[in-house]
Amino acid sequence: FFLPFAGEALGLAWLPGHIGRLIVRSTEGLRGRRAERALGLTPMEQGRYADLMFNAILAACVPFIAPGYMLPTWGALIFSHAFIFASDHLRALRCMARFRLSSNACHQQAQRLFSIPCALIA
Repeated sequence: FFLPFAGEALGLAWLPGHIGRLIVRSTEGLRGRRAERALGLTPMEQGRYADLMFNAILAACVPFIAPGYMLPTWGALIFSHAFIFASDHLRALRCMARFRLSSNACHQQAQRLFSIPCALIA
């Protein structure tokens, strides 16, 4: 649950900014607007919903496959989702150029998909 999200947080939020700062600092010709564009931020994507739904569905299937591993699996799920919440909060506030939700369609679809793990648990 956790390792791909930790790698994504480092690879998509911290690493591009760090490499951009190193390039701007070491290149003499990058000044003003050109340096600003080199350090530009990226927009936020909504692909996180699919990752969270997949993790929830996997955790809901654990009682059917290996019930002895429920506590470690749900503990890892809760820890991973807390990390995802904190990293998305940081990315939305510090590492994204804009965060725009033009409609409620993605959120409504995610709620429909979340009915799958809820039905498996019930």
